[in-house]
Amino acid sequence: MYIVKYNGGSYEDYYEQDIFVTDSFEVAEKYVSKFNSILCKWKLYYDRLYRECDWDDDSDVRQQIYMNRGDWVLDTSKCYFEVIEVR
Repeated sequence: MYIVKYNGGSYEDYYEQDIFVTDSFEVAEKYVSKFNSILCKWKLYYDRLYRECDWDDDSDVRQQIYMNRGDWVLDTSKCYFEVIEVR
């Protein structure tokens, strides 16, 4: 069996989140590959949004978008899978 996870944070904020378990190596591998490729694209997007935001202007809607979703995306490190045994 394979358990698919993602992790993020650092030091005290480090976390691991289980997504699903499968008995197919191909399913786990494809999911991890797709997750990481999408994560890379979103990280580029939020990094650019962060640089373009006018942080002095509280009415800038991009600040709310970045703070709500961007922090999570930029904080997430990667997706991976581990082999687990069935009892």
